[in-house]
Order: sequence, then C-alpha cells, then structure tokens
Amino acid sequence: MRIKNEKHGIKFIRLTVILLLLGASIFGGLKLYEGWNEKRKLDNEKDRLEQYEPEEDDSNRQKIRDLLARYPDVVGWLKIENSVISYPFVQTANNNDYLHKTLDGKTLSAGTLFMDYRNHADFSDFNSVIYGHHMQNGSMFGTLKNFINQKEFWDVHRRGWIYLPYQTLELEFFAVITVHETDQTIYGLIYPDNTSKQNFLSHLEQKANRWRDISVTADDRFVCLSTCATATSPYRYVLIGRVVKK
Repeated sequence: MRIKNEKHGIKFIRLTVILLLLGASIFGGLKLYEGWNEKRKLDNEKDRLEQYEPEEDDSNRQKIRDLLARYPDVVGWLKIENSVISYPFVQTANNNDYLHKTLDGKTLSAGTLFMDYRNHADFSDFNSVIYGHHMQNGSMFGTLKNFINQKEFWDVHRRGWIYLPYQTLELEFFAVITVHETDQTIYGLIYPDNTSKQNFLSHLEQKANRWRDISVTADDRFVCLSTCATATSPYRYVLIGRVVKK
C-alpha cells in the first residue's frame, strides 16, 4: 500500500510540474502575442500618420496644419536627427488623456507623446516638457536611454526639431540626466527670476549623465524630453535641448 501511495504521489508531482510548465508556456506565449500585437498597432498608427510627417525643410508647414485640422489636440511634430523618434505630440487640460490612446481615440499602450498641460503651446516658457513612454521595442521614447548608455549614440544625435503650424524650432541637445519623478527643478515649471533659472542650469550640470558645453544661459529656452527609466521605476530619463528659432 505504501509503495502504491508513493507511486500516486510521484504521478501527482509530475502532473503538477507538467501543468505548471504548460501554464508558464501559455502565459509566455500570451505575453509574446500581446507584445507583437501592440507593436503591430503602433506600426499601423505610425504608417497612418506618415503622410503628415514634416520634411526637415518644411518651410510652408502645410502638413502640420493639415494634421491639426484633423486632430485639434495636436500641438506639433517632434523629430530627432538620425533617430526613430519622429512623432506628433498633443496637449490637453491634463497629462492623462493620451497616456494610452492614439490620436483617434483607440487604445494603445504606447499612447501618444504629450506636452505638459501647464506649458504654453508656443514654447515661450523657460522650460517646456514633452513626455513619452519608454517602450521596450524602442518606439516612442524607448531610445532615450541610449543617450546615457551609448556615447556614440550621444555623439551623433545632437539636434532635434519641433514643427509647429507657424514656426520650426531647432533643439540643440546638451544634457541627459536621470532624476526622480518628484524633481521640482525639472517638473515644477516655475522659474520666476534669473536665480531660479540659473539653479535649473546648475541642477542639470550636476545631475548630467552626459553634458555638452554649448554655453547655455538663463536667457535661453529649453525643452525636456522625459520618459520612465522602467515601467515601475520612480526615476526618469530626461534629454534636454536648447531652443533655437529657425
């Protein structure tokens, strides 16, 4: 009887192990499918919006005007040289509307790039912030970590452009930093005087993972591109550029 019970016990353990392995395999397969499906939806969204993507010398800005006419929440288009980062960005009355939504309202985990609701859409503020998800497939702001981790990447991605319906702004990237999500120097967006502006610049230089000396001053304007370090991390990667009006 004891031997029989032991055999039944071994069979039960084997069956349990098989079921656990089968469950893990199914779960892994579902995760792979979810990742593939989200990438497919994001690729479709990018293909759909490709007709509105500005050329570097898009002087008449008609594509941006057409995009805004169809999607009123759009502010402009962000592009970084030699990079997959080339997307429209929006602004609404909060920072939540487009976290996981496309321009036409469909659900997408990658969401849409968005400008902080407290900023002026003409980029007249001392510091403007654009947020995007850190996607593992490298889309959206998934490549911002490369500015920190790869010196060659940092060296060859020096400029970006923000295409607005009435002007084009060039960005000169000079710093990339890692900060906590509660960092008020970056995310507070209140710089009432030259002292607070200089504190912002000193903060950047002190925190910088990489720094390029382009002689920035408190009279300049800046754009911060912000993304999560990981999905659950309270830390953020931030790429900072000085605004140059073209």
